Amino acid sequence: MLILSVGLLVAGASVVASAVGAESAPDAGTVGVYASAEWYQSRPEAEQCWRGVLREREPVAGPGGRTATSLELSTADAAYPVYAAGVGRRLMKPFVGRAVEVQGKLVDLGAEGFEKELWVATMRALDAKTR
Repeated sequence: MLILSVGLLVAGASVVASAVGAESAPDAGTVGVYASAEWYQSRPEAEQCWRGVLREREPVAGPGGRTATSLELSTADAAYPVYAAGVGRRLMKPFVGRAVEVQGKLVDLGAEGFEKELWVATMRALDAKTR
């Protein structure tokens, strides 16, 4: 029984280490954020590609605020609020302050009383040569 418990503990530690390593090393490749989510796929907006720096932002406070837009993508032309609720925020955090390439949809929520925001399908860090 003790051997089984130790084996499970070691296996569990390996899984945790792999997950932590994936988050702390975003250069390893492209990270899927909402690409496979049905609500993302069903939006009619065309997917586009943006390059810029992912930054923290202060979302509008209050009952009508969108706290899920506490990140923004700053490009040469504009700064886009980035929708990052749930798993998206956790996956995107290692990219904050870095140059990134984002594949996603610019969704206009003006009819709902909000602004345009970027919904991310995938994200990858850019190195100095790629920028």
